[in-house]
This record gives sequence, structure tokens and C-alpha cells, in this order.
Amino acid sequence: MYIIDKLPLSQVPKSGKLKIVLPKGNFTRLPDWCFLTQDVVVTLEIILNKLQTENEICLLASSEVEFSAVCQRCLEEMIEKISLSITGKKRTEQDKNFYFSHEDNFDTQNTYCKNNELDVIRLCEDELLLVLPMVPKHEFDCGPPLYLKNVKKINKPNPFASLLKNKDKN
Repeated sequence: MYIIDKLPLSQVPKSGKLKIVLPKGNFTRLPDWCFLTQDVVVTLEIILNKLQTENEICLLASSEVEFSAVCQRCLEEMIEKISLSITGKKRTEQDKNFYFSHEDNFDTQNTYCKNNELDVIRLCEDELLLVLPMVPKHEFDCGPPLYLKNVKKINKPNPFASLLKNKDKN
């Protein structure tokens, strides 16, 4: 296992898997409501095509990320696990860098892989940002929101009731 941010592609084995530990403090672009509960372990694996030639190899990066957030339904803490997986391919036989699908979508080039080095932290952080839920909530029905219980305890008159009184006078 390596604890590293950028990885020279020469260190990725031609067969087998390489595990990299990314410290949770290095993920700086996550939203304020998302807190990683543990360091992220990324598995890198070279995948050859069916003919087992090095001309068409792919780099598979996968990990499982665990984060903590506040459920927007019940306002209780929740812990969620998300699996990430992305594949990078070489464009030509002579090319030493890998290109990932999101680079084509966003018109960026060599964002993750420059000068034969893979920016693992940026790759995983971008993937995590794309799969995070827009509204964090439990998958199961966690009941009514807690703020409704607090509203019922306060005996305030309904503001629309006073408007209704004014309507009756006119």
C-alpha cells in the first residue's frame, strides 16, 4: 500500500492490483455537509484487452468511500458508503498517459494524468463529487422531520389567521 497523492505510472504493476491510501484530509473540494469518516483506499489495476496486448490497455481505478452527513428528512446523522469506479484508456500506442471519460465530457485534456503521473486524489475527488447525493437522506423511511415536533410545541398563532380577520372586516 502507498500513501500518496500522485503516482508515477511506472509503479503500476502490469498484472495484479495496487492499493493506494488517500488521507481524508486531502479531499478539500467536498461540500460542507459531507465528512469523510475514514481514509480512502483506491485500487488501481491494469486491464488488458482480450488479445492480451499492451497496445490497448486500460487503467481501472476503484474505491469505496464512507461519508457522514445530516439526513435532510429526519435531521439525524447518517453514514453512507459509495462505490467509485472509473476506467482510463490510452488513445494511441505511443501515448504514455491514460485518458478518462470525464475529460472528454468536460473538454479538458490530461487533467488526471500528466507527464506519466496519475493525480489519484483529483481523480477520486472528482468522481466522488459526481456521485454524491444532492440531498443526503436515509434510504429507508426515517419518520417525520424533527423540526415539526418542535413547531407543534410552540403555541404561536397562525399568521394567516390574522389576515383572515382583516378580510372579514372589509
